[in-house]
Amino acid sequence: MIKFTKALYWFETGGDILETYRPGWWIFQDIDTSKQNYIEKLIKGTQSTVQWDDRFIANYIVGRPENAAGGFISSSLHFYTERKVGKGANWQLIAVPTTTIHEGNSLFEHCVKVMGDPTIEPNMVQ
Repeated sequence: MIKFTKALYWFETGGDILETYRPGWWIFQDIDTSKQNYIEKLIKGTQSTVQWDDRFIANYIVGRPENAAGGFISSSLHFYTERKVGKGANWQLIAVPTTTIHEGNSLFEHCVKVMGDPTIEPNMVQ
């Protein structure tokens, strides 16, 4: 899932390499995607979608280097084993750069305060 998310970032940014931002990763699995709050807050807030028939869909939003938010991606990945929303394997992956500063604050440190420690610490993913 991490490799797929890194590929989405690379594709969406025209070849920017996510690892250069030393991101930490928050990984949430087995998400109930049928909940209205999830649909309204995460799915409808994404900027791009990749879909393969009724088997797989990825929704994501990418921080771009030109907007001073390079190294950020939030992606939801859904495999519909029964070809229905809420049925199958679902992940939410968030990569947050340790090198990006927004309004004088570390974006990574802000996410640690909001979401707790990352699932994978920076520099642990190749």
